[in-house]
Amino acid sequence: MPHPSLGEAVVAVVTARGDHDAPDLGSLQTICREKLPAYMVPATIELRAAPLPRNANGKIDRKAIASDYRMAAARQVMT
Repeated sequence: MPHPSLGEAVVAVVTARGDHDAPDLGSLQTICREKLPAYMVPATIELRAAPLPRNANGKIDRKAIASDYRMAAARQVMT
């Protein structure tokens, strides 16, 4: 996603699988820091209650998620 000082930043959008509990976002951020190169660590992790959108091929629709995230961020700026 666009970032004012970095140019771009990674945003992770996550959801719980099936009937599992929601993931602990702090633990998830720690795991990302331990396992990923610094440039791939998410600046933000967003938890969604609903399943992630899928495209016609059944894959996660990253464009739809990015669009939703941008619209939500724009609404926050306006308030």
